[in-house]
Amino acid sequence: MSLSVQGIAGVLHFNGRPVTGQQVHAMAREADHRGTAVAVWCADGAGFGRQSSAGTSTQLGPVRHDHLVCVADVRLDGRSTLRDLLRAQSIVVADDADDATLLLGAFRVWGRDCPEQLYGDYAFAVWDEQSRQLFLARDPMGMRALYIRHEPRRRLLFATELKQLLVAPGVHAEIDELAIAANLAGPYLPADRTLYAGIEQLPAGNAMVVDAEGSRSWRHWRPEPQDRVRCSDTEATTAYRERLEQSLRDRLDTTDPVGISLSGGLDSVNLASMAGWLQQRSQTSAPALHAYAWRFDEVEGADERSVSDRIVDAFPIVGHTVVGDDCWPLSDAESTAPDRDDPFRWPYEALTHRTHQHARADGVGLFLTGARGDELIGDWAFDELGLLRVGRAREAWQELDLLARSRNTRTVTAAARGAAAELAHRWPAVRRSRRSVGPPSVPPWLPDALRRRTDLDDLIASSRALPRFGGLGRSSRFARVTSAQSARLAVHGERTLARSGMVAADPYADRRLAELVLALPPWQVQRRSEPKRLARRALAGIVPETARIAAAKTIPSGLYDRGMRDRATAIIDALLTEPVATEHGWLDSQEVRAAHDRYRRTGQITHDYWWVLTTELWLRRWWS
Repeated sequence: MSLSVQGIAGVLHFNGRPVTGQQVHAMAREADHRGTAVAVWCADGAGFGRQSSAGTSTQLGPVRHDHLVCVADVRLDGRSTLRDLLRAQSIVVADDADDATLLLGAFRVWGRDCPEQLYGDYAFAVWDEQSRQLFLARDPMGMRALYIRHEPRRRLLFATELKQLLVAPGVHAEIDELAIAANLAGPYLPADRTLYAGIEQLPAGNAMVVDAEGSRSWRHWRPEPQDRVRCSDTEATTAYRERLEQSLRDRLDTTDPVGISLSGGLDSVNLASMAGWLQQRSQTSAPALHAYAWRFDEVEGADERSVSDRIVDAFPIVGHTVVGDDCWPLSDAESTAPDRDDPFRWPYEALTHRTHQHARADGVGLFLTGARGDELIGDWAFDELGLLRVGRAREAWQELDLLARSRNTRTVTAAARGAAAELAHRWPAVRRSRRSVGPPSVPPWLPDALRRRTDLDDLIASSRALPRFGGLGRSSRFARVTSAQSARLAVHGERTLARSGMVAADPYADRRLAELVLALPPWQVQRRSEPKRLARRALAGIVPETARIAAAKTIPSGLYDRGMRDRATAIIDALLTEPVATEHGWLDSQEVRAAHDRYRRTGQITHDYWWVLTTELWLRRWWS
C-alpha cells in the first residue's frame, strides 16, 4: 500500500452550536504540507477533518459507522492480524480496508480499551453522536502528535499541529511561563505541556474522554514491572531479532521507495542490514531502499562511511552520501525559522534537512530512522547487582571493575555505592535517610524571580526522579523509553519529514519491541563491557561481521565545535544582544554569554545553553 502524510483537526461545541466546514478547513490549511485534500464531516455541534498528501479517496476522510465518526492520523502494524480479530467479532472489513477503518472497527469491538489491541503510530478521535462523548488516544511512543485546547462546558479543539488551533476563533496565542522556563533550563518540558498557555498535548500512550461535564484521561499503555521474561541469552537474542524483524516488515509494507538514515552506529547499521536482508529475500513490498550516510571531509572523527559502506555493499541498497562539513549548528538560522509549534530543534538540524531534501528528490515516500534506539537498548541502564542476584558473580565483578576505572576508584567502592543507590531507589525510607544532595542544578541564566514564580526547581527535580519500575536498572530503562523529551523529538522528526512530503517511521518505537526489552533483565540488554549487548548479538549472521564489530555511535562533536566556537559566533552574539527572553524577565543574558565565552575558550560546558539559543530564535520569529 502507498502511505501518505496525514493530519487531523476537529471542533466540538458542547452546547450544540453548529460547526462549519469552513472552520475545519481553515485549521487544515495551517498545515497544508499534510495535504491540500481535506475531507470534512460536520453535524450537531461537531466538525472533524482529515487531510492526506495522497489526495485520493482511499486515504482520506472521516470514517463513519452508525453513530460513530472517526478521524485518524495512523499507520498501523499487524493489519492482517487485527483484520482477523475484527472478523472473528463479526465486524465486516474488506481486505483493502485502510488503517482508519480498521481502527474504528477496533473501537466498535473494544471501545475505550481498543488502544490495547493496536500496534503502530497513531493519534485519533472517535465521536459518539448518541452519548456526545469524544474519545482521543495517542500511540505509546508518541510518534504522532495530538494537541488539545479544552474550554470546559464550551468547546474542545484538537489537531495534529498546534498552529492549527491558533486559527480557531477566540484562541489567543499566549506563552506559558513555566513552559518557557523549562525550555530555557534544558529540555524539561512536561509531557502534557506546550509553550502555549491553554493548549496541551495528549501525552504518549494516553487516552482521554471529553464531554460537556468535563474530561478524564489515563495511560492506556501500562507495562508493569512484574511483567518479566526469564530466559537464556540465546532465547533473548532470538526473541529480540524476531520482534525487530516483524517491526521492520510492518514498516516496509509500502509500495513507495524507502529511505534509511545510515550512520556507523549500531542502531542504524542493524536497521539497514535487516531491511536489506528482507529486500534480498523479496520479503518486502518496497520497490527500493535508499540509505543516506553523512560524509565529512574536514571534520575529524565524524565520517562513518567505513562502517556504513559495508552495509550498502552487502545488500540491495542504493547508497547516497550527504556532505555535512558546512552543516554546523545554526548554519541555517537565517534561512530556516523554527516551527511555530515548538522551538525544539537539535544542533544538526541543517544536516537532517539536507538529508531529507536528497531523499525526497530520490522519490522516497517513507523514511526510517533509529532515533529511539538509544533509549530502547542503550544508554545508562546497567544492573551489576542483578548479575549478582542470578549467580553471575564473575561477570558482575568485571562490570563493576570497569565502572571503578571510569570513576578512578576501587572496585569494592563502586560495588558499595551501587548497592547504596539500589537500596535508596527500592526503599524510600532509605532514600530519605541519606544525606541531601541539595537542590537541582538549575542553569545560572534562569532569574531567581522566574524560578520562584514557576516552581521551576520542583519541576526539574521531579523530571529527574526515576519512576518506580522495579530495580534501579529496570527503572532507568523504563524512564528512557517513556521519556517526554523522546516523544517531543519524535514529534519534531515527524513534522520535519512531513514538510518534506515523507512519512516518518522508527522501528525502535515499536510497542512489541519495547515490551520485550522492558521485561528482560537489564544486564541482558546492556553491559558496560558490551554496549547494546542484546542488539549486537541478535543480528549476528545478518549484519556483515566486520560492520557488526566496528559499529559504534559517533557524535559529530567536531561539527558542533566548528559552529558554536567559530562559525556561528556572530549569530550567537546577535541572539544574546537584547534577547526577547530578557525583555520578559525570563533570562539573564550575561550569564549565557559568560557560558558561551567559557566554552569558546576551554571547550567545556557546565550547562547546555543550546536551548537558550533555539528558544530565542523562536521568540524572535513568532513573538518579537
